Parts: sequence; C-alpha cells; structure tokens
Amino acid sequence: MKVLLIDHYDSFVDMIADYLRQLKCQVIILKTDEINDQTLDILKPEKVIIGPGPGHPSDSGLIVTKQLLRLVLMRKIPVLGICLGHQLIAEYFGALVVKADFIAHGLKTKVIHNRDSFFSNIPTQFNVVRYHSLIVDKSSMSGTELEIIAMTESNEVMALRHSKLSCYGVQFHPESILTDCGLQILSNFLEV
Repeated sequence: MKVLLIDHYDSFVDMIADYLRQLKCQVIILKTDEINDQTLDILKPEKVIIGPGPGHPSDSGLIVTKQLLRLVLMRKIPVLGICLGHQLIAEYFGALVVKADFIAHGLKTKVIHNRDSFFSNIPTQFNVVRYHSLIVDKSSMSGTELEIIAMTESNEVMALRHSKLSCYGVQFHPESILTDCGLQILSNFLEV
C-alpha cells in the first residue's frame, strides 16, 4: 500500500514512517513545502497521513497542506492527521484550535475511546504520549460533521473522525514508544 506522509519539519515523522514500513507500506515522505497541485496525480497514494509539527494550523505556511487536504477529501482518499495534522483537519471542518490549559511535552495520558472501528483491537482505555500546546476546542465541534471518538479523563479531544468521509485525527503520537497500541492504530487506519 502506498502512503503519502506529509512532514511539517518534525522529528517524529521518521518514526511514523518506520511503523508504516513495518506494516508493509511503501512510504513517500514529502515536506509541506514540496507539495503542489500535481502531488496526488503523480504519486497516486492510497492513504495520506498529515504529520505532526510546530505551529498553529492557521499559520500561513500550512496553506499548501490545507489545499492538499481539500484535494485528498475530494478524491475520497483516506486521511489521518497526527497532532498538528489532527488540529488542521479539525480547523478545516470548522472547529477551533485553542491554547491548551497546560503544555503536554512527553506527557503520558489515559485515553478512553468510544469503540469506533478506528480503535478495533484496542482496549477501551489505553495510554498515549502527547506533545502539544494547542488543542481542539470540544465545544466548537458542535455544528461540524466531526465526531469525537476518544477523549482524556478530563474531557480533552484526543481523536476525531468525519461523519461521512474517511478522515481521522489523533492529538497524541501513535508512533511514540510509550503509546500503547500505536502500531495497531496505524494498522487500523490502513484498513479504512
């Protein structure tokens, strides 16, 4: 399976790519500034992962990633956003991304999911590792087509999906060695 992985100049991208290769994927990594209108036509990916990175999803440097997301969704290519990618998807569909109450840098957190198929073969409660200072505002998701599929015990959005499209986001880092079931989460996405 061919997976396009968008790199926002983040060191975690190589670990995501390594997990995908363990799952027998052909991984193509492109930096966000290497994307153009022909990227999907030339590469023909079967899945797209919008990776983590610094900044806010409304930063001007992410316009190209947002344009790619629009094309991916129009072509009905399944897409997963991780951390910044998750926030970018949320903002694209009308949710707000706000400053978190506290900075999570290497923070291990218990997450509870709602048994969505995205979390198949994963315990309802599991530990994840978080690296972020921004978060999707839960209250801003009403009126969007986004659904919350996992949260922390303190009601922070940790995973979402679009109600009609194969579009998912996780705030945490599945590729972190301290995240339980990270490889299974990526495997589940590949099955979408």
